[in-house]
Amino acid sequence: MRQDSATIAWRWELVFEYKRVRNYEAVARKLSTTPRTVSTWVQRYHETGDVRDKARSGRPRIDLSAPDVESLLKEGIREGMDCTQLLKMLSKEKGIVVGRETVRLHLNAHLARQLRPKKKPRLTESHKQKRLAFSKAWVDKDWSNLAVSDSKMFYLCQQGIGSKQWVLYEDEPPELPAYKNCSKVHAYAAVTKWGKTQLFFTAGTTGMKFPSKGVNAKIYVELLDSKLIPAIKHLMANNMGVQRGRPWVLQQDNAPAHTAKVTKAWLAEQGPIHKFQVMQWPPNSPDLSWIENLWGVVSMQLAKRRDLTPRNFMHQVVEEWNKIPSQTYMAMYHSIKKRLQACIANKGGRTKY
Repeated sequence: MRQDSATIAWRWELVFEYKRVRNYEAVARKLSTTPRTVSTWVQRYHETGDVRDKARSGRPRIDLSAPDVESLLKEGIREGMDCTQLLKMLSKEKGIVVGRETVRLHLNAHLARQLRPKKKPRLTESHKQKRLAFSKAWVDKDWSNLAVSDSKMFYLCQQGIGSKQWVLYEDEPPELPAYKNCSKVHAYAAVTKWGKTQLFFTAGTTGMKFPSKGVNAKIYVELLDSKLIPAIKHLMANNMGVQRGRPWVLQQDNAPAHTAKVTKAWLAEQGPIHKFQVMQWPPNSPDLSWIENLWGVVSMQLAKRRDLTPRNFMHQVVEEWNKIPSQTYMAMYHSIKKRLQACIANKGGRTKY
C-alpha cells in the first residue's frame, strides 16, 4: 500500500477509533475494512508508536527520473539499445543496478514507446517542391467531385516488418525499406465523398490464380474501362454538380502502369466522353491520399483474423473493406484539407498522416 498522506491518515483513524470502542469488528464496519486490517495497524502502533510501513528488505528504490539518468537513457535509445543494453549502460556509466522490468516501465511511462519501423518514401528537394505546389493549389478547392483511386497489396501471411524498438516520444518512428512476403492479393478501388467502389482484384498477385504477375498498362486500362470508371460514375451520380454537367476529377498515383503512354492516351481520349479530368499527383505522396488510411484499417483488421486461408482470403479482404465504419470513412474524407495544410506548414515535407 502506498505511504501517501491520505493512507497514513486513514491508518491513524483506525487506531483512534479502536481506542474509543475497543472492538476490531465495530471499527471495521464503520470504516469499511476488515477486522484483520484494523488489528494489524493497532498492533503496529503498540509496537512502534507509528503506523508507517516498516523498512523493507531488498534493493533501495532507484530514481530513474533524475535529469542526468534520463539524458543517458535517451542517448541509449537513440542509438537503438534495448532494455538489456540500457541496463548494462546504467551500471557502467552510473553504477545503477536495477531490474529490466523497472527500466521498461519507466521508459514506457515517461520517455519512449516501442514501435516497428515504417516504410516511407524518400523525399528529395524536388519532391518537396512539387508537394508544396500541389498542396497550395488544392488546399481551398472542393473535393466533393474528386475520386481518389489506388491499389493495395494485402498479405495472407503477416510477418511484420522488423522487431519493435524503443523510440522517444519526441522522435519520429523508424523506417525500413520495403519487404517481400508470402501469398498476397492486389486490389484496386476508388473513394469519393459519396462512397467507395467495390474492390477489384487484378494481376500482380502471387499465391492466387491470375493471368499475370504484374499490373501493366494494358491490364490497368482494361480495369479502368470495364470496372473502375463505371463504378466511379455510379457514385458521382449523387453529386449535384456532376448531374449539371460539371466534370469530375480522377486522382491516381504515379505507378508505372498509371503513367505509361498507353494509359495517358486512353485517359485523354476517354476524359471528354466520361466527363472527367485527371489530377496531376505529386510524387511520393501517400500521406496526402486519404484512401491510404482506409487500406490501413483493412490491413489492421485482417491482422487480427485467425481464420484466413488461401481459399477464403479474397472474400475476407472484401468483407473488411465493406465493414469500414462510416464515421472512420468520413473522418478520413474531412482530413483532406488538414493534410494539405500540414504539407504546406512543413514546406512540402512529410506529414503525420
